[in-house]
Amino acid sequence: MAIKIKPKSFINKDVISTKATTKNSAKDAKNEMIYNGVYLIENSVTGRKYVGSSSNIDRRIKTHKQHLQKGCHNNRKLQKDHDIHGIESFKFIILEKDVAHDLLTAYEKYWIYKHDAIVRYKGYNIKFPECTHAQLKYIYNMKEGDKNAI
Repeated sequence: MAIKIKPKSFINKDVISTKATTKNSAKDAKNEMIYNGVYLIENSVTGRKYVGSSSNIDRRIKTHKQHLQKGCHNNRKLQKDHDIHGIESFKFIILEKDVAHDLLTAYEKYWIYKHDAIVRYKGYNIKFPECTHAQLKYIYNMKEGDKNAI
């Protein structure tokens, strides 16, 4: 699977090519990187975004692609746009890698806010992940300084 760097305003900008195969082979499984973190699925045609997190980002992105191509993705808006525009119109971007497990959902919530991924016509996210106020405040302070925006 090819990884490219995409110049954007956020950190850890690894883009995973949509042209990579979604079929798992024994060779791919051995070479698969296992790391947790937060990822972004962006539709380059509509601009809509989905932010998710996983304990194994590579496997989760492969699962998203497989479900989209089989027509059985659980996010109906994402599936509909895939059916209209095709997998080529989606970018799979890694936003955060190697996040502490107890802060994973807080990072996900932070990036959902930053990308307006829960806003009706801007994103595919349906709800926010559960995290404590203290966790989210910690992430905001770390990313943006001591702002009392939360």
